[in-house]
Amino acid sequence: YATIRRATMAVDADELDRIVNTWAVQQADRRGRTRSRGEEPTTGAAGIEDDTTDPDPTGPDRKDHGNTLGADLVGVAVDGKAVRGARRDDGTQVQLLAALRHDTGMVIGQANVENDKTNEIVTFPALIGQLDLTDRVVTADAMHTQKNAATLVAGKDGHYIFG
Repeated sequence: YATIRRATMAVDADELDRIVNTWAVQQADRRGRTRSRGEEPTTGAAGIEDDTTDPDPTGPDRKDHGNTLGADLVGVAVDGKAVRGARRDDGTQVQLLAALRHDTGMVIGQANVENDKTNEIVTFPALIGQLDLTDRVVTADAMHTQKNAATLVAGKDGHYIFG
């Protein structure tokens, strides 16, 4: 126990978090590319309907509206959470802003909300800055419904739904 504790205390937590998240994103992307369309997700989410198909495949608009519109986009939810049981030296609770994939539920990035005087809005650029948003749709709550947040996501070739 003491050796493991000493070893983990010597590690830069932010750097380790960045490395692990980069690896996790690569694994999720690899798994997503190898899964064929219509195949069950590997997350055990059986029973979830595939909403990428046309609701009426025999309808008159079939030729005008392809059934794969948006199928290549991956949803990324951004949300803040308090870390239960974790306290800073000043006694305040640790707050994180995390980004996770809709399809796998895997956290692909997170940033520390510095203190109670700041909030998720200030931390959002740091979190988004570490993510590749190509073919991603970022979803976030109403707190992030701001021009700066939308500009940041769009500037990284991403799409967004805030509200």
